[in-house]
Amino acid sequence: NDGEDIRFIFERRFKSAMLIFSVTLLATVALDLTQAIAIGFGLSALMFIYQTSRTKVLSTPVSPGSMQDLGYELKSGDGQIVVVDVMGPLFFGTANTFNTLIESLKGRDVVLNLRMTPLLDTTGLGAIEEAITLIDRAGGRVYLSGLTEPVQEYLERAGVLERLGADRIFY
Repeated sequence: NDGEDIRFIFERRFKSAMLIFSVTLLATVALDLTQAIAIGFGLSALMFIYQTSRTKVLSTPVSPGSMQDLGYELKSGDGQIVVVDVMGPLFFGTANTFNTLIESLKGRDVVLNLRMTPLLDTTGLGAIEEAITLIDRAGGRVYLSGLTEPVQEYLERAGVLERLGADRIFY
């Protein structure tokens, strides 16, 4: 029921949904229905893009011993291993955050945990390829971990998984 949906939005104080509803309602009064629907749809799309662009990229140093116990064959020295967790989609709106962090990790082994990454686009794919090149040139290694099915398929089609080799991919 639409009335229940609207009541739910306002009772739970979903600010973005309340804003979209209010603007669409005002547009319906001030303009014709077709324009109001277009405005509501456009505002919803912008809100979606804004919310998905808030991907978090966190890094955590880990001990070489614990990584070797998990089966990682590490190239760099003691204390030079970092797990990078990407939490959210890696796409044109979030690749810059990822690139900035990776730039600071040159010379270390990086375990790129993509368990919480539901998708990536060509910009995200390019960011991962650039990270691999940057880290490898500086003497470290990039490992991929926790690939979701869509991300794995995309990386496979692009040749990234073949480039890394099976010993650097952990599911």
